[in-house]
This record gives sequence, structure tokens and C-alpha cells, in this order.
Amino acid sequence: MQRLHGILRLSWFVLAGACGPGPGGDTEPTTDSPATTTSTTTSSTTDPTGGPTTGPVTTGTDTTSPSPATSTSTTSASDTADSTTTEDSTTAGTGGLPLCGFADVPIRGLAGQAFVAGDFDGDGTVDLAVKPDGGTVQLQFNSGSGVAFTAGGVHDISNGGKMAAGDFDGDGSLDLLHYDFSIAEQIQLQLNLGAELGAPQSIPLNELYYTLRVADVDGDGDSDVSFGGRHSEPVRVLLADAGMLMEAHQLPISACYATGSDWADFDGDGDLDFAVIGDCNAAVGTPPIAVHLREGDGYVALPDVGQAESSDPPVLEAGDFDGDGIVDIVTQGFHQIPHFDRHRGLGDATFDPREAFDVPVDRWIRDALDVDADGLTDLLADGDGVVVLYRSTGPSFEPCLVGPRVLVGAADFDGDGRTDVIVKDGQAFTLARAQ
Repeated sequence: MQRLHGILRLSWFVLAGACGPGPGGDTEPTTDSPATTTSTTTSSTTDPTGGPTTGPVTTGTDTTSPSPATSTSTTSASDTADSTTTEDSTTAGTGGLPLCGFADVPIRGLAGQAFVAGDFDGDGTVDLAVKPDGGTVQLQFNSGSGVAFTAGGVHDISNGGKMAAGDFDGDGSLDLLHYDFSIAEQIQLQLNLGAELGAPQSIPLNELYYTLRVADVDGDGDSDVSFGGRHSEPVRVLLADAGMLMEAHQLPISACYATGSDWADFDGDGDLDFAVIGDCNAAVGTPPIAVHLREGDGYVALPDVGQAESSDPPVLEAGDFDGDGIVDIVTQGFHQIPHFDRHRGLGDATFDPREAFDVPVDRWIRDALDVDADGLTDLLADGDGVVVLYRSTGPSFEPCLVGPRVLVGAADFDGDGRTDVIVKDGQAFTLARAQ
């Protein structure tokens, strides 16, 4: 299971030593960072990051383009014609980046500001859950080509623009979870009733800030949820039982607020552990990374296995970035120059000192997955008007241009066994098809 995750601006960071997810110590976090991403992946195969998972593959991205009118148009099969396809070369693209070698095919009929990809109708193709606006959600069903989608019904919801998918009732079909950091009293769960979503079930909460993650935490075959809360509050873990989410664990953080986090098998014992940054959002800061190791029915805390850097949006992604079979971590921050950091795992939930890789100031990591199927976890980023793939070479990362503007999602949309990428430029959607 790859975790497709990220979430862009450092302007509201406070002075060094101050705490909080926004200006001041206990204010609500910003919700207008461009291209906020919430990515979750569940798979019936072994998790490449080391943990057992179940369920269909999902990934998702929020975007911040102006909300268009709800679209219910259906794209015809003629939209898949190869005559509309432009084969990318490896010559220089925007900003001098080499092109990644995808073939670009236009997608018609899509509109929205938040997206989660997954097989919602059980036909083996990757569909999209879309929010045409902040108060509705709609399924778009893939014809199999990745460029022709049929619109399902529109559901009214109360929450805003963040979504994640998982199998919360263990029936083998994807359900939908949505939430908004500005609505801290609840998250909402819609169970899959067979290619349609049920009425939203509200799960009361008294806090919800960053780092909501979906994973099969306890290995029982259904999806569970973790999220961070208010200042100095622990991360709460909700376990699913027949479509109901009940609090089961509280995992302490090492400083201030829980921000970036991920689930993976960091000690190689076959179950999922949890890594989380405790960030005070200082203008110049190095918040600690804590790892909670699964031991029996509980957790053992390692409060400081490494240092990240203060960031907005928060970034922590797990994967095997160097190909040694051990789970590593990538974090991102801003300290003198913008960059992301790789923390090489040593196999016992400890890590080598971080290695920095430069990125432009407004470009942020959104997803970690093996795009080119070479066994190394790659990184997808956007934010400075382009979507960029950082291909892992083992020792380093090589960037290439996927397309313009904003990342929507990455999955095998055309069913050929290779990972494709959907990008959004204004109201235009493009499938970057793997070759």
C-alpha cells in the first residue's frame, strides 16, 4: 500500500519558540493553502512500506481552484481516441525540467475542487470521488480508459473540502470520509451502498487539526483513522467496527501540535507503526519526529527519532526511497532555502541524519508511491504552477515535469498496470498516461 498523501504557505509562521498551527498559540489552522492533499491507500497485497493492509487502492487530492458549477456530463468513448494523444519526449519542459515521458490525453466532463481516486463501484477500474463545491460530493465512474467518466448522484454534506477513502465496514468496497479543519466538531463517514454513497454519518469530535490518516491500523481487514488535535493533545486513533469508528488509542506527541504523520512498519515486525511530527510552527525550527511502535494491543513511544523542519503544509511520507527494503521517511520544511529531507531507515525505527534535496519555494510533496514500478518509492509534488515527479534513483531523486498546475491523483486509471497521473489546469483536466 502506498500512501498517497501532502497538503502551502509559510506566511503565518510565528516567531521561533511560539506554538500553534497558525498565528498565536491556539488558533484554528489555515484552510486556504493551495492544493491541500489527503492521501490514503489500502491494498490487498503487502504494503511496500512494510505493513499489512486490505481493501481497494485509493488516493486523493484537494485543490483550491474556484469552485465550478456541478458537472454531470458524460464523456463519450470517442474521447479515448489516440488521435488526441500527444507523446511527451524527454526534452526540456517548463522551467527547464525534462518531461517525464507520459502521454497527455484530455479528460472531459470533470469539475471540482477535491478528489479521491479508488474503485467505488467494484468493477476493477479506478473512479473518482469529487467535490464539485464545498457542500456536495459526487462519484465519477471510470469507463476503463481513464478519460471517460460517468457522473453519479450528488450528495449534500455539511463538511468542506477534505476527503479520504477506505473500507470502514469491511465489506470490500470503498467508503468515503470527509472533514474540514474549520469544522472541528465532526468528521463525516458515508458508507458505500453499491456504487452509491449512503447518508453522511457524523462522528463528534472536540478537535481536529492536521494529519488525518486512514490505514488498517490493527490489521483486522477494515480501515481505521488517526488525527491530531489541539495544542499538546495526543493523536487519537479510531478503530472501525462494522462501519462505526470508536476511539481506541491516544498517542502522545513530542512538542506542540501533531502535524505530518504516516503509518508504516518502521521496525520490520509485520505490523503498522506510527510516525508523527510535533511542530510548534516556529519561523526557524526543527520539531522532533516521534515513532510509536505497535506492541501487542498497545504502543511503545520513541519520542525523538529525528528532526523535521517547521512547515505549512505539514509533510511526512513513508516509503522505501533508497531500495534497501527498509522504510524511510521524507519530510519537508523551510530553513534558509526550501527543500525536502530524506531520513533513511535503519530497520529498528531509527534513522540516519536527514539529507536535504532542493525544491522551489512554492513546491510541496503531495504523494509517495512507486510511479515507475522499479521498486523505489517516488515523490509527486506541485505548487509552483507545475506537477513534478521526483523519481528515486536510490542515492538521490531526479525531477521531471508531469504537467501544469495542480495534482488531482495518481493511480492506474487506464487499467494497463502502470501508474498514471491526473492534473488540473484551471477547469481543464488531463490524464498523463504512463508509457
